Amino acid sequence: LNVDRIKDWEDGQDLIDLTDFGFANFGEVAALATTFNGTDVRILFEPAKAVVVENFALADFDASDVLL
Repeated sequence: LNVDRIKDWEDGQDLIDLTDFGFANFGEVAALATTFNGTDVRILFEPAKAVVVENFALADFDASDVLL
């Protein structure tokens, strides 16, 4: 599994740049996001590619956290 980890996430300050992925809206990204290891958010793009934001609650993940 190819995973990019974000370890120093600051909600309200940091953005995940997903402009190269072609998402039309945040709903498409949210559908790929799950709680991972109980304390992280994982966005699984395909079976072998993911981004994990450590120490970040899925309930706090919203459109202001991504750049589309």
